[in-house]
Amino acid sequence: MRLIIRLIAGLSLAVILAGIPSTVQARVMMSGSINPITGFSFDIIETATFTIDDLISYSNVWWLPIDNPSTGPSDTLSITFAEIYIHIGSTRYPDIIGTGASPAKIYLIGSSSRYIRRNNPLHTSEKMIVDNTLVSGGGNYVSGKWSTAFKDEVLRIGFLPEGTYTMSFTLHGHYSNGQSFDNEVNPITATIQIRNPGPPELVAPVNMAEDAVSVPRFTWQAPQISDLSQLGKTIRIFYTMKVWKMFSENGASLNQEEAVRRIPIWKVTDWTNPSIDFDPGTSREELISGRRYCWQVQAFDGTGRFIGSTNEGKSDIWQFTVRFVPSNINQPILFKPLAFSWTPAQAGGSSVLYDVTIADNPDFKRGYISRGQTLTSFSYPPDAPALTPGKLYYIKIQVTDQNGLPIGIPTQETVTIPVSEIVLISPENDFSSPVLTPEFRWRGDASSFMVSVFQEGTRWSYTSPKIQDTSWTYDGEELKLGQTYSWKVLPVDANGTPYGKGSEVRRFTIPAEGQITLVSPINERIETIFPTFTWNALSNRGEGITYVITITTDAGAAVHTANVTGTTYQYPQTGTMLSYATKYLWEVRAQQNGADIGTKSAQASFITPFIQPAGNQVSLDDIS
Repeated sequence: MRLIIRLIAGLSLAVILAGIPSTVQARVMMSGSINPITGFSFDIIETATFTIDDLISYSNVWWLPIDNPSTGPSDTLSITFAEIYIHIGSTRYPDIIGTGASPAKIYLIGSSSRYIRRNNPLHTSEKMIVDNTLVSGGGNYVSGKWSTAFKDEVLRIGFLPEGTYTMSFTLHGHYSNGQSFDNEVNPITATIQIRNPGPPELVAPVNMAEDAVSVPRFTWQAPQISDLSQLGKTIRIFYTMKVWKMFSENGASLNQEEAVRRIPIWKVTDWTNPSIDFDPGTSREELISGRRYCWQVQAFDGTGRFIGSTNEGKSDIWQFTVRFVPSNINQPILFKPLAFSWTPAQAGGSSVLYDVTIADNPDFKRGYISRGQTLTSFSYPPDAPALTPGKLYYIKIQVTDQNGLPIGIPTQETVTIPVSEIVLISPENDFSSPVLTPEFRWRGDASSFMVSVFQEGTRWSYTSPKIQDTSWTYDGEELKLGQTYSWKVLPVDANGTPYGKGSEVRRFTIPAEGQITLVSPINERIETIFPTFTWNALSNRGEGITYVITITTDAGAAVHTANVTGTTYQYPQTGTMLSYATKYLWEVRAQQNGADIGTKSAQASFITPFIQPAGNQVSLDDIS
């Protein structure tokens, strides 16, 4: 509340006034009805902001009726003259702020007095009105003086200091019979608690809140206004509440200045409480989860005047976002193809969709976009542009409403498409294959692979089809006896296109002409400790050929040897028992008439099963 004191046209005693628009007659801030017998009564305008800005232009802004008493010492008596004394004080100042008195006695006879408005003759109960209508050109109704300290304070701060002010009125006069009256011993006083209120201060939702409910309660601190209770008056406060949305019809964000220039989506006027619940029924539209809004409160008093001297009684503008729980991308993120899922967004029960964008830049330019997804999972489609292993990619999930307008801040994540590491298992490097159709085995995290086989010293090569496993038995054209080949494994995408550098390169040799080739078991895990061994017979060597099968440990220690006339051998139950979960090597050579013929086979391996008879325990030492 801004209260101003001015000295105008020689008016020495300050009069506290309410500023009124130019089209309305100025109103008195405080009036006192003075009766020599019954005393004073007071009235005051119920406004929160007092000024005297209209004093220059308008009259009748301060008035003081003097009642001719209806009863007195005698019903025939009337007031013949009166003299008024006024004192103004404040608890903040030790001395009286201002004092004054009428410059001359106010005679209630005749019509020449410039300060008197009366009917002639004055009858019982008629009121003589003293006002400032005729104050001009240095004329004074009241002469007096101000406290210098108080006047300096007013000039320094520009308004009336807050505090408790007391106005004391004393009336002296005579009745028509000459009998005097005065109330100097017991003056009539009025006390006013003056405050300088500012505009309302917003409380909740707090500024920049990100979790306001969809039907929020708006609260603010009511202005601290003057206390007029001693005069039986109450200053009424009315509020105008406005809410604007900070986004356009197409979902584009608006700044605060742009938003408040638009029509508010909700406006409430003549509200009397410092809090109000949002009402979707009276709003132009409901509040949307994840969307930003701003709000403001403006305060008026009962006279229609703004409360506060700044910004027309308007509060600050605060912003809030309706509660929205965005999606979180779950871990782990899978690759080949790229696949991931996320938690559902919580948008106040509203149905939402998801836009998924994947790009190789943080601005998401030229990225792959999948719009309007209803599920909370995504798999990079095979017909989309291929993702490059080893490259950083950016993932964005934007929640939208059913119309595709964005809700809330998008969730973002970065991933690097891994270069698949492939580790070759068998055959080992420089391995002499015991078979013409070798089996290749490896480890890798790609979803699909491809094996390439090259003949050294030539341009010949063979590439397998897409393999969704980590092993493959050669199925191309027949490999040449005695030749050396190399092989490697490449990861491939869903389209069967290789990516990355692939595995190392290993070499292997195909059995030469006249070399025994093994059939089974070849570098595999078997299900019995009494395996059956099979190999191919030597061709074009005549009759009387025997075969010697030799079984050793992986370290080369002899385990079992047997002479066989056929090309199959069943490990005997009377032989040295093979250990469980153990790797063994085996090979076969041919003899005729007690002498070796041809070329013995290459070694092949097998691993016995992990299952064991009851009562026996396989130790770690048994497993190679």
